[in-house]
Amino acid sequence: MLWRGLAFAFCMMAAPIFASERIACVQSQLASLGYDIGVIDGQIQPQTRTATRAAFRDIGEHTKLILPFDDRRAGQWCRQLGLGNVDLQAAWPSQNAACIYTDQFENALKQAMLSKAEATARQFFKDQFGISLAGSFALIGTEDPEHVNPLLNTALAERGVRPRKSPLDFEKICQGRKIGAAANREFITMCWQKPDAYNSAWANQISPRLTAILVHEFMHQTQYELAIDIPARRLSNNKDWLLGPSWMIEGSAEVVEEIFQNADAQTSDGNTLFTMQKPARRARVLLSDLNKSGAVNDSADYGTARFAAYILAQKHGVQSLFDYFRALDDTEDRDAAFRQVFGQSLGSFEVEFETVRRDFGAARKYIKKGTP
Repeated sequence: MLWRGLAFAFCMMAAPIFASERIACVQSQLASLGYDIGVIDGQIQPQTRTATRAAFRDIGEHTKLILPFDDRRAGQWCRQLGLGNVDLQAAWPSQNAACIYTDQFENALKQAMLSKAEATARQFFKDQFGISLAGSFALIGTEDPEHVNPLLNTALAERGVRPRKSPLDFEKICQGRKIGAAANREFITMCWQKPDAYNSAWANQISPRLTAILVHEFMHQTQYELAIDIPARRLSNNKDWLLGPSWMIEGSAEVVEEIFQNADAQTSDGNTLFTMQKPARRARVLLSDLNKSGAVNDSADYGTARFAAYILAQKHGVQSLFDYFRALDDTEDRDAAFRQVFGQSLGSFEVEFETVRRDFGAARKYIKKGTP
């Protein structure tokens, strides 16, 4: 436990802070396999490059390793080596307890609540989708919006990460919301309205919704890792970020959140289909208008994005939502990834969706297997 001004951090500090936890993970894994890695320091040294080239030659084909080895690609190596050899998962940064940052007031209760929610979300992804993250992130929670950025700066510093160039817009995240949240590649931040009293009754009341929202944000962490998008990368035309479209990012997270809250969200029975379609049917925004990064903002946007991801999951299986982000790494192109997983172009789906969202019969027809 560490005090840093107004920040109270709870995490296991057994592991040292590395220049890159992803590189350190691979160094540890290769050392366990008998490669001479030199010092495990999270930096790409000459011995690191020699060892990664040797490992690529020996096991690269069946473990889907890719060269050249760099900080971003280290994330893929760390994950794939662990998936190929379960013993190597011991080096995954996620094996350490999550670092949780709160302010000092009633910190033990807040920490316990956030810790339980994080563990529940992590177990849900493992049990429901067979997915475990290799990487780690800081989890930040507070009732005071003005504490968000100081807590975040503390978290990033203790992770050995450079501070953000611009602060989070905490008013957008927190103001007027019972629970607000945002995710980025190194963190998830959450805020809630200050209660009359911090006690177990409050924690029990807020925890179900807070955990569901954390599941949504955990999906974003999963998207980053499956797309090997840490650090973030841009499309070849440099007009937007590779991770996208925005409706797919938020829509798939919304679907996963719905499944967490209600297992019926995985079905396409009439009641569920009607309920999921209703917000999209009422919304005026076009799906294609929700393409650019950060385009999904209000409830109408989220309802539209959720239904788009929902019908894709019903037609192709919920695992297709995860496969799309894996395909982004393979193709480095949104449209190519969409074609690879869903069998049609991104643009053609966005056009077809405008009929499907407003016509119940068309929606039922679309999700039937084999229907183009």
